[in-house]
Amino acid sequence: MNKHFRVERNADALVVHFLDQKIHAEVAIASLGKELYAVVDRPDCLKLVLNFSEVEFLSSVMLGKIIAVKKKIAEKHGVFRLCGMSDNIRLIFKLTCLDHILDIRETQADAIG
Repeated sequence: MNKHFRVERNADALVVHFLDQKIHAEVAIASLGKELYAVVDRPDCLKLVLNFSEVEFLSSVMLGKIIAVKKKIAEKHGVFRLCGMSDNIRLIFKLTCLDHILDIRETQADAIG
């Protein structure tokens, strides 16, 4: 069981729902990164959606983990999408120009579809 998120299967996707409202401590992010990599390494993980609907704050350190997950999914020729971002979280991705390289959708249904 993951400490920082729960994973659910929805159609052909694995959806990660973060449990923490604030993702900021480097130790927590290191642990979260390892847990995310374990999900990506699953043979049934060919479409991964990260749902940020519960997240209010996101450290820039976490952005590196998200890029690493994107690369791991790309190596498997999988699909990687993000969804459910508040305006504040979306702004972080916009300011870092990550909104240009990541597939960000408004809703989980859009991300899965």
